[in-house]
Amino acid sequence: MIHVIIATEDATFADRLKSIIVSAQNQFSRLAISDSDQKMLQLVKDLFTIILIDETDLPLQNNMDLIQTIQKQHPKTQTVLLRNRKNFNDEIMKTEQSSKHSAPEIVLKNVLHEMFQEIVQKQENCYETFVRSLIHGDLGTGVSFTNSHRYRHHLLVLCCAGLVSSFDQSKEIPAQVFWKQSDWQERLSVQLKGIAECTIVDGATPSEKWLMISFYQQQKDHSVQHWIELVGNLLNQGMNVTISHSNLFHSFDEVRELTKMLRMVLIKHIRLAVSGCFSLADLERTVADPAPDPIFEKEFAFALEQRDLKLVKNVLYGLFVQWQETKPQQNYLARQLMGILIKIQQVFHCSSSYTLDLFYADLSDAMLRALDYDDLYRSTCRMIDLFAAVAKDIVEGQHHDNDLLAQEIEAYIDEHFPEPINHQTLSQRFGLVPSYLSKIFSRYKGISPAKYTVKLRLEATKELLLENPELTIKDIAYVVGFEDPSYLSRIFKRETGLSPSEFRKQQKVLPTVDDS
Repeated sequence: MIHVIIATEDATFADRLKSIIVSAQNQFSRLAISDSDQKMLQLVKDLFTIILIDETDLPLQNNMDLIQTIQKQHPKTQTVLLRNRKNFNDEIMKTEQSSKHSAPEIVLKNVLHEMFQEIVQKQENCYETFVRSLIHGDLGTGVSFTNSHRYRHHLLVLCCAGLVSSFDQSKEIPAQVFWKQSDWQERLSVQLKGIAECTIVDGATPSEKWLMISFYQQQKDHSVQHWIELVGNLLNQGMNVTISHSNLFHSFDEVRELTKMLRMVLIKHIRLAVSGCFSLADLERTVADPAPDPIFEKEFAFALEQRDLKLVKNVLYGLFVQWQETKPQQNYLARQLMGILIKIQQVFHCSSSYTLDLFYADLSDAMLRALDYDDLYRSTCRMIDLFAAVAKDIVEGQHHDNDLLAQEIEAYIDEHFPEPINHQTLSQRFGLVPSYLSKIFSRYKGISPAKYTVKLRLEATKELLLENPELTIKDIAYVVGFEDPSYLSRIFKRETGLSPSEFRKQQKVLPTVDDS
C-alpha cells in the first residue's frame, strides 16, 4: 500500500486536497498532513510513500533542500511539488459564486488521479516483472525490485486447471479457455485490496498459473488455509482446479526453489475431474498405484486375441468405471492408457503408419480435453477405431505392394528358370529374407517359388519330349535346369504318373528315349 503525506501550512487547503485524493484513489493505507519539515520527515516510513509539497508559502530552494534530504534518507519516496495554490483557490471562489460545481477542483482531482495511477501502475508492473523473473528463473535479464521492504511475508501458489500437459499445446484446450474467460488478476486484487499485492504468472504449460501473494507490512498474520480457501473458492468455477502452495515465507530468494518443489507436488497428486489442494508437506507423502486387476487383464487379453473391437471397448468401459470410483493420479492414468493402447496398436499392426509420437500426442490431447471419465472413454474409443482403420489401410496397401513384388519375382522366374535358381539367389536378387520372399510369393501365386520353378521346368520338359524326340532325358534335364536327369525322371513321374518315355509313347511319339 501507499502512504501519502501532504506538506502544507494551510489547513483548509490540506483538507480540500485530502478529500480529492481520497475520492481520486483508494489504494492508500494512510493520509497524513504535515505543517513543518521536521514533522514530515518523522512521518516518512520505509514503506512506499508519496509526499505532496505545497510550495506556495515556501521558497523553492528550501523545498529542493527538503527533497534532497528526503531522497537521501528515504530513496524510494516519491515527491511532488504543488504550485499555484493561490490561483487554484481563486478559481474555486469564482466557480463557487457562479456554479454549484467546482470545476478547478475536478480538474485537480483528475490530475492527481492520473498521477497516482501512473505511480501505482509503475510499481505494480515492476513487481509483476520481478515475480515472473523469479518464477521462471531468468534473473540474468537484470530485472530488479527495490521495494521488498513493503511486504511482511509472501505466499506462493501453483494452480492447474484440469490436467497438466506434458508438452506445450498449440491448440486451445479447456484450461486455456478457463484462464481466458475471466480477469483473475483483477478479481484476486479486489479480494486482497488493502491486504496484499498479488500477481498471476504463466506456468510451464497452458494449464498452469502461478500466484504470488505478498502481504503488506502493516497486515496481521492470517492462516495459510484462509488464503488458500479464498483462492480456491474464486477459481473453482466451471472447472476443476488443483492447487499446490507453500507456507508463508519472507525472502524473495526462496521463490526459485519453491517453484520446483510445488510443481513436484502438483505433478504427483493431480487427478482427472477432481479439485485438490496440497502443500509442500505433501511432497513427502507416497502415492501408491492401484493394484493390477487380474480379471480385467484376462478379459482384455481375450478380447485382443479375438480381435473383436466391440468386446475390447466393453472391457475397457468396465475399467473406466473403476477409475471413476478410485480417481487415480494423472501419471498413473496416463501410463495405464498408454500401455493399453500400445497393445491394441500392436495387435492391429498399425505402428508403421500411426507412429508412437503421434500416438502419444493424441493421448495427451484426449486427456487434456476430457472433463470427466466419460469424455476420456469416448476419446479412447475413437483412437481404437482409428487403429482399426489405419490397420486396414496398411494391410490393403501392403497387399498391393506385395502383389507387385510377387509379379516381379514371377516374371524373373519365368525368364530364368533354366538357370540355377533357389531361395538364396532370389533373396539376393530382390533384397529380401528368403522366408519373407517365399511368404509374399506364396500368398500371391498359391505356391512357393521353388515349386513354381519346378512346375515351369516340368512344363518345358513336356514340350521338349513331344517336340524334340531326338533329345534324351539327360539333354532335356540340362536344358530345363535340372542337374540330375534321374531326379527329373522321379519328379516327372510323381507329377504325371508316367515316366518320360511312357509319356512319349502315350502321345504316340517315336522313338522312345532312354529313361536312364
